Amino acid sequence: MTEAEDGKAESSVPSNPVACLVPYLPLSTPLVFSGWWLGPLESFGGPWLSTEFEQSVRRLAEVFRDPAGQPLRRPSILVSEVDGADGAPPSREALRCLQLAIAFATIQQNVYWSSDDRHDGWRVATSDNAMLWVQPLDLVDHRIALGRGSRVQSTAGGYKLTDEGFLIPPPLELHLPFYITLDAELLEALYTVLMQPPAGTEHVVSSIAVAVSWLIKSWQNTPSITWEDRLVFVKVATEALTGKERSHESAAALLEIFRSTPDQRGAGVGGSCLLWQPDEPLLTRTYTKNGRPTASEVTQMEHWACALGDARNAVVHGEADIEHMYHEANSPYAGPFVEIGDRVVREAITVILGALGYPRVWRRGIARASFAAYEHLLEVNSSESAAEPG
Repeated sequence: MTEAEDGKAESSVPSNPVACLVPYLPLSTPLVFSGWWLGPLESFGGPWLSTEFEQSVRRLAEVFRDPAGQPLRRPSILVSEVDGADGAPPSREALRCLQLAIAFATIQQNVYWSSDDRHDGWRVATSDNAMLWVQPLDLVDHRIALGRGSRVQSTAGGYKLTDEGFLIPPPLELHLPFYITLDAELLEALYTVLMQPPAGTEHVVSSIAVAVSWLIKSWQNTPSITWEDRLVFVKVATEALTGKERSHESAAALLEIFRSTPDQRGAGVGGSCLLWQPDEPLLTRTYTKNGRPTASEVTQMEHWACALGDARNAVVHGEADIEHMYHEANSPYAGPFVEIGDRVVREAITVILGALGYPRVWRRGIARASFAAYEHLLEVNSSESAAEPG
């Protein structure tokens, strides 16, 4: 079995085994996906590499602090479903795919923006909550070094995990929701296709990874990322998914992504959960071409996507008045470009995953229940047909 297949580095467990924590992800229940177990540390019953390793991992979890300076209420751990906490580090590729999959699933569990629901802060997670902390542990001397930063990296050493005053402060502006519940099917789908793209879909899967990475940036909670930045990030995510830079071409390609849903298993069952709908009315889009005013008929989604492109262009060209809202009357896309764009990107990613063999993941709530009932009826009808004599 190759490194890419099992997600573990091919070398044996190093002298300093590795703990994989997602400390700021307060999961309500454990979940299993693609050979991994992710859940609250308090819910993990083993197996462990050794008693010493278990003690060190639990001590590590205890030194993380929340924004109020208190121990984290419910830190999570990521371990092998089969081998448990064996101290073996994920391969580099598995680590990349795990971070993308966990971060996207964390964002996806948030409710979509609406004018009636302004997101109760206690239940909203940001990409900061999905930070995957991979820490080698010295089981003999308990020495530990902490690295921070990216553009300017810094490493602090000389500490011992067992020192009474040793603490790990939280990231700036960390927000901790009360509980988070992730979609195991979504994690399974995204991690699996990122690790092993179906034959012939490598380019499509690469576009998903790029789009997720830009979406994650838009969900970082730091005020150093402005709403103009987030607007640009969301627009770039749509371009990653469509492979088109020009707004009208990207808008048309984005529309085609959603138009694939009736061709997926289950046809249009549960399609009402999507913002895009197949019966969208046409709108007139006016723009300047070759110095002349021009008009064309486009769907509501295309009209919105082109307006998002106009807003992005205004940001990057430094225009004084940036339009953050889409005001088209009676359009389901009316609202803040960032919030509506977030929903469109999230839904587009899951629709593409549906086309890659996971048609359940773009259906949420009642829509997924309807799809499950549809599949159950197909299974019953198939079984009855097979049982008929002759």
